[in-house]
Amino acid sequence: MPSNETGLVREIVRAVRAAHPDAWCMKVHGSPTQTIGTPDLLIVVQGRMIAAEVKHQKPGESREHALSRATAVQRRQIEVLRKAGAVADVVLSAEETLALIDLALRDEGHSPGS
Repeated sequence: MPSNETGLVREIVRAVRAAHPDAWCMKVHGSPTQTIGTPDLLIVVQGRMIAAEVKHQKPGESREHALSRATAVQRRQIEVLRKAGAVADVVLSAEETLALIDLALRDEGHSPGS
């Protein structure tokens, strides 16, 4: 179990690449020239765009509290990406990210909680 968000991002990327060897994954590093609120991970699998805002659930922290740490700007970007056809959401684990990819591959056109 990773102890911070950086470790969780690494774990997620490893899991995505293991499950989908042809996937393209990019860790977004914020900069002044980047759109504010862009999710942490951008993933393309079989032509589908998946965007994952990664939050590390701290020991003893509720799932709801961990998810609530996504800022209003981050949530707004998730909605913009969804409207553009991506599958996007806040994730707390590699398993949730893989489930988001599965959702994209089923082509349902929406994310959990949308």
